[in-house]
Amino acid sequence: MAFIEKELLISRVQYLEQIHSKPGMQPVDKSITNKVKEMIQSDELISFMQVEAVFNYLVEQASTDSTQLDEHAREILAFIN
Repeated sequence: MAFIEKELLISRVQYLEQIHSKPGMQPVDKSITNKVKEMIQSDELISFMQVEAVFNYLVEQASTDSTQLDEHAREILAFIN
């Protein structure tokens, strides 16, 4: 995937992170943000829909364990593909 496409997807992650950091809401754990960015860099996520689905699903699961993050990310990605 081209560099600019990856940057657009990463900017979407930053946008989603800002949406979830409104007053009164629990802030998004950095491990979730890092996991989604890692998946973008490795070309596992190639569309806005995939990025939003994985990000939102991981936020809903509220897990910070890296093994569980991997499992949940793969689970939702398999579902939407």
